[in-house]
Amino acid sequence: MSRKYFLLAFLILPLFSIAQTPGCVDSSIFNKFYPSYFKTNYSVASDYTPQRDAADNIYLGGSTSFNSNLNYSAIIKFNQNNKLVWYKNYKYDIFSSALQFGNLVGIDEKADLLFFGGAGAFGGQRFPSINKIDSAGNYKWSKIIKRTDNPNLDTKILKPYTNNSNEIFCTSLFNDDISKIGVIALDGLGNIKWTKKYSHTTLPNFSFAGNILLVSQNNNVLVLCIQYYYNAGNPNDPATAMQGIQMIKISKADGSIIKQNAFSYFKNSFFNMPYQGALNKVNYNSANGKFLIDSYGELLGTFGLSHVYTLVDSDLNPLKTVWYKSLLPSTGAVGNGERSNIDEQNTITLGYTFTDQFFGPETFSYTAIDENLNLIAQKKINLTNLGFPNDGFVSDIAYKKNGVLNFQLVTTNDFGTNHIYLYDNSPYYNGTNQCNGIDTPIYVKAPMYFKPLTNVTIEEDGSVPVEAVSITIEPPIDLPLPKQEVCKEISICDTIKLIGTKYHCLSNPIDSFKIYRNPLCKRITNWQADTNYIKILSQNDSSLHVQYLQPYRGKIKVSFGGCSLADSIAIEVYNAQTGLNLGNDTMHCPGKTITLRAGKNFKTYLWQDGSSKDSLVAAQPGMYSVIATDSCGTVFKDTVAIKPMDVTLNLTYAQPLCYQDTASLSLPNALYNYIWQPATTAMLNGYNWRLFPPVTTTYRITGERYPGCLLSDTVLVRVKQCNTYLLFPNSFTPDDNGLNDLFKPAVKGLLQYYKLVIYNRYGQPVFTSTDAANGWNGSFKSSAKPQAGAYVWSCKYQFEGWPLQQEQGTFILIR
Repeated sequence: MSRKYFLLAFLILPLFSIAQTPGCVDSSIFNKFYPSYFKTNYSVASDYTPQRDAADNIYLGGSTSFNSNLNYSAIIKFNQNNKLVWYKNYKYDIFSSALQFGNLVGIDEKADLLFFGGAGAFGGQRFPSINKIDSAGNYKWSKIIKRTDNPNLDTKILKPYTNNSNEIFCTSLFNDDISKIGVIALDGLGNIKWTKKYSHTTLPNFSFAGNILLVSQNNNVLVLCIQYYYNAGNPNDPATAMQGIQMIKISKADGSIIKQNAFSYFKNSFFNMPYQGALNKVNYNSANGKFLIDSYGELLGTFGLSHVYTLVDSDLNPLKTVWYKSLLPSTGAVGNGERSNIDEQNTITLGYTFTDQFFGPETFSYTAIDENLNLIAQKKINLTNLGFPNDGFVSDIAYKKNGVLNFQLVTTNDFGTNHIYLYDNSPYYNGTNQCNGIDTPIYVKAPMYFKPLTNVTIEEDGSVPVEAVSITIEPPIDLPLPKQEVCKEISICDTIKLIGTKYHCLSNPIDSFKIYRNPLCKRITNWQADTNYIKILSQNDSSLHVQYLQPYRGKIKVSFGGCSLADSIAIEVYNAQTGLNLGNDTMHCPGKTITLRAGKNFKTYLWQDGSSKDSLVAAQPGMYSVIATDSCGTVFKDTVAIKPMDVTLNLTYAQPLCYQDTASLSLPNALYNYIWQPATTAMLNGYNWRLFPPVTTTYRITGERYPGCLLSDTVLVRVKQCNTYLLFPNSFTPDDNGLNDLFKPAVKGLLQYYKLVIYNRYGQPVFTSTDAANGWNGSFKSSAKPQAGAYVWSCKYQFEGWPLQQEQGTFILIR
């Protein structure tokens, strides 16, 4: 029996397609800003890092020296078109000591900005600070995190993480206990919810090293990623210590450990050349459930830093790792020359700027790597020829939602006016236009190997003794920001992404498609659809509305006029399904399986065991059910019972038969089509199976319960000699005393054939007779003196009316 349920809405996710063919770029644009007091990452206690919110606004943050006062931090906000929204300075009012916002580390679902101060002063000691600013630039709260058990020791908190529930999670290290780390959970107001400390109990000479990062896997689970060294006399010496990466799932509710896994990097498949880098970034792509780990390090002579990227599945198992070696000259410090970014889809961008008398003018290079760790593009842009008047740039990169890369180029001198340049570009454009860069080798791809580490366990080790202390900030000061357009834009058509659904139903034939395109592209959008199956209702430069006319498999295509850039989506249009039937209830045939088929025309399947294919192999009795959803969103369900077998075939015949007697057995009447072997000495009368074996025989019989289901059994029927016998003694005494002097059988019945052979211990025949009355007296060859010991006899014989038989045995000659 089948049932169906109707959904109110289609449960179909859009399929995104990113075009990577060359586009058409007529010109480019960058904006030049003059923040009079803004200082970049060369300033004390600041870290210039851009962040984008869900609306594609970008925020820049850092410390300032406003009015020659070092107690200020600055934030600048630009919209998705690189237009200035606001620029503000904030001052701490706490003990007249420098305590800047520092690093912008995240934006929560309310678009509040989370800042982390890596340095500060409080009661004569240095402590980290966590700060919240809303999207309009208004101060919300600031908290100092300090220890409660020993205020003379630092609380080293690495960059906090904020999730979609506006919670905040931090990792912490302590100077007095380098073998342990802590996790601190705060609510949206900065109040501590819980703390947890973790340590290793399975590794000798263990210490944490470098970065410790937190990312969110879902609403209930955090993933803690740790780099550490172990198995060395000096665990802080990377030249002798083994380096490991450990990932731990912990509960957001209380920090309890859920699951963990560890591995190390090696440069060869023999695992004897370890790679020793520094853990840099960890990101989680919620769309495909994969983590991306970025580990940088190992300077290659005079060349730049290399990166090892690793994809890890949702169960913390490493899937793929790639080593990218830099060919650019290094400045010697991470963050001055090279900057990196990983977006929500695990797309990687690396930016690099430098000015050097040996390497030419001020240039900017970038590398884009997709979520599968494959190169998208590598380009080099001559900033001097492009019109940038300054030098000493630092570059940061952020992907816009339309796929265009936005570069923030910031001058780094502290004399006179500092400059910020916002510059848009696309990694998908191939060409030599100076506005978009020249294709240039920057990184080379090399193999890297990961080795799982077993029995490497982190355990919970109590709580972290910290508290959050509120501090105040003076109202922000709004500052004007003059802006100049350096290069006028004509039309940039370098990115196109077609968005729509793949599966469709004729019961709801109206559908629409949209494209993401560079907002600066002014070319006409060309839509293509097969009008034999699809009727175009309306279209413009950003969307297409259609009506499906009949079932169809094909593509919707889009391109720009006079441009090679194009994209498409494969679509499938179906009629609604009418039902689902797994078949009638049945029985389980022992030793066989039943394949249950739901049909191939549904979009999704869910069986009672959680599997999602269109069929299920049933190997045991039970209730089996499936829920199937067609492309129209209609849900169908059916259940089938597979019952245990209701009959057994188990035959025995214990009593032996006399020769020419008949055995009779009753067979189950639930089986039919009986066949047996041997067939010549048995017959079936109804369900009475009659057997008349001439000798002891094993019979095998098979019956059919239903087509294809066969039950079999064997039965042994023994046949005995009822009126005749031939019996041999087990010993004799050939001493001529008239008693038991000969070895011969006792015989009853008429023998038609008889042959006896006796063998000694060496296998030699010592006596042969064809007459049962003629026995052996123990003599052998010329010796008349019997030899005591064990002998073997073998006899072939046939009684009248019986078949030929053969027996053998042993006996003892006694003297």
